[in-house]
Amino acid sequence: MLTDIDTICNKTSGGLKRVILYKQSDVQIITDPFDESIILSVEAENPSVIQFNNRDGVTSFNESKSKTNNLGLITTTITVQLPNINESLNKIDMLGVREDIVAVCWHNNDTVTVTGVMDGMDMTYDADSGTGISEKSYINLILTCESGIGSVVLNDTSYFVDKTIFD
Repeated sequence: MLTDIDTICNKTSGGLKRVILYKQSDVQIITDPFDESIILSVEAENPSVIQFNNRDGVTSFNESKSKTNNLGLITTTITVQLPNINESLNKIDMLGVREDIVAVCWHNNDTVTVTGVMDGMDMTYDADSGTGISEKSYINLILTCESGIGSVVLNDTSYFVDKTIFD
């Protein structure tokens, strides 16, 4: 019989398999009325799925908490490397002026993180292409958020009303 700790230890693989972006106004997290740490469901509409090579060695999710004057500050950075410079850079540039981005990250261990619900994420990017035919062409999409609360973490995708975003 598996215990909770066994289940947690069996889900240690890392990496991101899907990143989906939303506007804050398009995401609603339904919590238990008596305990807001218990998530009942996530309703989200108008997804923008980010396509990336999941073996690029750059795409990553990082979250850390620091304290200043006994106040916690959680910093989340999500970097997604798009495989080449193309027309998607135009859309990314337009999204870069927004400060209300929510990122849903589906991790290889089947957990899901939802970042930016309280304080939206900012987006920046860097694009690079060398002069040689063998040099890499890419766009690094960088999402950052500083907030008093961390990402919402879900054990699997079942909390989402629209499960097609994970297909």
